[in-house]
Amino acid sequence: MQKLPGWKTVGMAVRHCLDQVLQENSHMLQVVQSVGRDQPLYRDADVRLVQSKLASLLGLKDIPRQPGLWSELLQALVQASGDPDLPAAKWPKEGTPLGIEEEIPPGGVFPRLSAEEQVGEAARLEFCHEMSGAEYNYQSYEEHREHADKLFRKEVEAGFAQADADRATLESQVGPLVLAAIGVVAKRKPGGGYKYRLVHDLRRNGVNSKIQVQERLILPRLKDAIEDAVSLFESGLLPEEEVLWLTLDFKDAFKQLPTKQSEQRYLAGQADGRYFYYKTVLFGVRTGPLVWCRVAALVSRATQALTSSVESRLELFIDDPLIALKGTQSMVRWAAARVLWFWLALGLKLAWPKGSLGPEAHWIGAVLKADRTQRAVEVSIPASKIQDWRQAAVAILKRPWTSRRAVQKFAGKMSWAAGVILQAKPYVQMLYAALNVSKQVVYAKQLKHALTWLVALFDGFNNGFHRTVRAHVRHQVCLEFLVDASPWGGGAVRLVNGCPVECFCLTWQKTDEGAIGAHIGQAASQAQWEAYMALRALWKWLTPELEGQVRIRGDAAGVLQSFVKRSSKSHTLSKIVREVTLHLALTHRSLEAIHLWSEDNAWADALSRLADPRKPATVPPELRHLPLHRQGPVLWRYAPVVRADQSSS
Repeated sequence: MQKLPGWKTVGMAVRHCLDQVLQENSHMLQVVQSVGRDQPLYRDADVRLVQSKLASLLGLKDIPRQPGLWSELLQALVQASGDPDLPAAKWPKEGTPLGIEEEIPPGGVFPRLSAEEQVGEAARLEFCHEMSGAEYNYQSYEEHREHADKLFRKEVEAGFAQADADRATLESQVGPLVLAAIGVVAKRKPGGGYKYRLVHDLRRNGVNSKIQVQERLILPRLKDAIEDAVSLFESGLLPEEEVLWLTLDFKDAFKQLPTKQSEQRYLAGQADGRYFYYKTVLFGVRTGPLVWCRVAALVSRATQALTSSVESRLELFIDDPLIALKGTQSMVRWAAARVLWFWLALGLKLAWPKGSLGPEAHWIGAVLKADRTQRAVEVSIPASKIQDWRQAAVAILKRPWTSRRAVQKFAGKMSWAAGVILQAKPYVQMLYAALNVSKQVVYAKQLKHALTWLVALFDGFNNGFHRTVRAHVRHQVCLEFLVDASPWGGGAVRLVNGCPVECFCLTWQKTDEGAIGAHIGQAASQAQWEAYMALRALWKWLTPELEGQVRIRGDAAGVLQSFVKRSSKSHTLSKIVREVTLHLALTHRSLEAIHLWSEDNAWADALSRLADPRKPATVPPELRHLPLHRQGPVLWRYAPVVRADQSSS
């Protein structure tokens, strides 16, 4: 939004228009009570009233006469704001290109892909499109045939698809049909029963292989939602104010977009004893998420423009919006009503029963809680989900090879997890690196390091993942120390407000050599000893009650860079870096590494040379009055080479 300042002006104008309508029609505030209910509390006449006011504001001649997204309003907002994605604003009226025969024009918001990246993206997503067999539906369809046929009939009744028992009749309308097999996904509902979804396999019948994608879809992470709410707390909170979450899914998201007629023949199949083709975007076409998110992102920018960043923050994951709202109960209720009427005026279909407004939100698989008393956001992931991840990782490790599709599915879940467990990102990248060089199967040895680390991470969250991020505290440094090492020992000095308060030194033992693959007395092992001493200092001083960042100061630039990147090209150094990363992940800490000139790291250097057999150093005078520890715990989690009861002296 900061890159598109025009939205601020048009957004405030739309906000004033909506507020005026609400002031003159106070009964329309009841729309907020629709959230979470089966039957929404609003009248179609009120929707038309809002539409007429917006049409007058933006110079539109008429309001829409048919249900669906109001393309003219989106186009007017784009032109008034200077938003670059005018093509997406036109799709609800002119039809949405899918990249099969109709090129998808870039929107200027999501990053462009080079020709090489497009090929890589295609190879990543499509690996068995040459297989045939689209004339018959999958066994899952037959197993749930009653529910599947009923669901398909609803799709036809809603106008999403055109169906006929005579294939020739349909082909006379759109051309030769390219049939795709259909599967059924049955998902258990929290309250009992199942929810069914039709999935069209446009990968196997070759349609997805025809598609050219020029942009990479970027989705928000849980980290972004946490950042939103914490930032609202940090912007100032009056005693009567709080932060609440508004969630309300967009219903039939993809199917809110009509497709170009030239590409509808590719969205075909058989169901309920008939042939069909879809007139809308459907679940299964490779570009479905991209084209929908282009439109949804435009709607999100327009929605965010209705308020300032110190009042509310919005995130959208495909069709799941999450809005953090700050204010008194009445202020939040008003702001929520403003958003809801804007969405209704746009013609969006909303899943009212699934919505919520309150301090707790269930969003993309996690639970978020905004605690006004603590000025904090709590995020939790159930233990059952983490155990499922662990079982999947262990299953892949046990096999000599795994299908590319199974690894890709697991990597997608881990990519989601890395959105809140940031230290997992390098190991998720390892999974995708293996996928990029594999065609049909991935070998266990390609994934061993990443999966071993992830299993160790999951073992640390047997009771589920729970993290609290407090406003202001997150920017504080909870642990800061100087660190250095020599081929014979290591030294560290803990600092508080820049002053030394505690010292720690070690003399390397054979157990240390065996644990990290280094050699005592050899300069070639210097990097491993530097990293190992930092790890031992973390084990010594980082305790669960500490909140904030960890700051490490040292003179080994390469080691510090590896800590920040959470990876290293050196095999022996990587093992230590993974352990540091895992320790920080399990304690929910971020890391700041500061490089010092050797001359500025004299204290830690001297402590590391107390064990030098050639010329032992002495404790610097400035540190002699401080506690000096010569033992520390050994707590290997990632690579349990050393037993937990062993320690160096």
